[in-house]
Amino acid sequence: MKNNKAGNQVEADFARLGVRIELPDKRTFSIDQFELFVNEAIREIFGNCGPIVKISEYNSDLRRGSVVAPGNEIQQVWAALSSKGHFQGQRIAAHLHTLTETPATSIKASDELQVLADQRGQRQKVQWKSIDMTADYNVIKTAFDDCAKEIGPIDILINNAGHSVQAPFSELPVTDFEKQMKVNYLSAVYATRAVVDDMKSRKTGHISFVSSAAGQFAIFGYSAYSPTKFALRGFADTLHMELLPYKVNVGVLYPPNTDTEGFKEELLTMPEETKLMSDAAGLFTPKFVAEAHLKDIADGNYTTTIGLDGWMLGVLTAGASPEKSLFRALTQGALAGIFRAITLVYLGYFNGITKKCYRRRLAEKEEERENERKEE
Repeated sequence: MKNNKAGNQVEADFARLGVRIELPDKRTFSIDQFELFVNEAIREIFGNCGPIVKISEYNSDLRRGSVVAPGNEIQQVWAALSSKGHFQGQRIAAHLHTLTETPATSIKASDELQVLADQRGQRQKVQWKSIDMTADYNVIKTAFDDCAKEIGPIDILINNAGHSVQAPFSELPVTDFEKQMKVNYLSAVYATRAVVDDMKSRKTGHISFVSSAAGQFAIFGYSAYSPTKFALRGFADTLHMELLPYKVNVGVLYPPNTDTEGFKEELLTMPEETKLMSDAAGLFTPKFVAEAHLKDIADGNYTTTIGLDGWMLGVLTAGASPEKSLFRALTQGALAGIFRAITLVYLGYFNGITKKCYRRRLAEKEEERENERKEE
């Protein structure tokens, strides 16, 4: 985050404005009063067209807190609070002490989600919990039960917990295979088990699994990662059939390279071969991927693919997976053979990358040995 002065335009996704309330006496000022004060100040200046804000990290004893708003509207909040001098019949002053730009990726999850919900006029209650998805099933079950008690039955579950390690098979610790299975596969099994009985009893709901393009087409370096994503596909296929009588829908998302913080971390340790092969698939924004999947959830589709290459892989690897769309089914039947031929070209290209990198490393080692002999 970087500090900004009041007169500058804030261009971040969100901005956080620090506020301290000064009263004539030392009475406490509750968070409800603080929120009412902020909203009144905005409404007095802008009416019902003012910025929608979220109160964050408020301390009633110190009368100090933060107001979070979209970055391009934070100056309006600043102006409104600066001009308000009375509240509930008494004089009051709002000291605005910090203004910081906050990218959406670094803002506290509850703040970001609530602000986004408010921006859309949904006025929804947003909650979040931090859960270790590799924990024992009973821990995960309890967390989901608590959520259901607080906000009501869970209608949509998107199993998105995942992590990737990449390296040649012989270089990966055996423990990495166990960890990958726990995070990428068993976490989805546990979360699904935690909610499925309730969905079946209510005969409604949707369960999604975030697989990967690497769960359709395994490449160099993914010997620990790809099997877990293939496993999700098999689990989803089975679950789809079992839940049909209960009207609980199931879907699978196959995202390609997506510009997330996790993917950026993966790039730091990604083998050369894997990176060269991955570059062929391009890079998509999280928003684009999420919107495509949400549309398929709304339409009741089983498979979500991203981009032209993703669509081609989806057609090619449909196999015995369910398909409710007649058009998609006919497309799969008509184009599977053609796409198999195209995929063989890709496969040949990737095999060529593997051999080329291998030969280059051999040449480098030979050159090193030659240099060592010369030095001797």
